[in-house]
Amino acid sequence: GFAFCDQQGIARDNALDGARTYLAVDPGWMTLLLGWLSRPRPSALIRRHAATITRVMLRLPTMGATGTRVIVEAYDANGNLLAAKSLKGGPQAELTAEVLATAALALPDIMEENNFGVMPLANMPKVQSLLRDLTS
Repeated sequence: GFAFCDQQGIARDNALDGARTYLAVDPGWMTLLLGWLSRPRPSALIRRHAATITRVMLRLPTMGATGTRVIVEAYDANGNLLAAKSLKGGPQAELTAEVLATAALALPDIMEENNFGVMPLANMPKVQSLLRDLTS
C-alpha cells in the first residue's frame, strides 16, 4: 500500500513515537496507480480538473464489490512483530457499524470489570451475524 495521512494523528493522539498507515485496494495495480496519483504533480492536476474527472468516473462501470479490510500490527523498537489483528467486512460504513455495535454490546462487561483498555473484538463475528439478521 501507499502511505496514508492518519499516521501523524494516530501517533500524536496515542503518545506513540510513530505510527505508519497505508491504504491498499484490489486489484493491486489500482494501489500502485493511486500511489502514483497521490504524488505532488499528478495530484495538482487532479485538483485542477476534479469536476471533469468526477463526471467521467461516475460514468465508468463498477470495478467490483466494495469491501474493507483493516489490519493493525504492533512492532517493538527492533522491528519485531508483537501482535496483529485483522477486521474484514463490506463497505467501510458497515465495518464501522459492526465495530461500534461490538463495543456497545461489550460495555456492560467492561463497566463491570473496570477494564477500560483496548476492547477485544472477539465477539465481532456474532455481532456481524446479528446485524445481518436485523437488516435482512
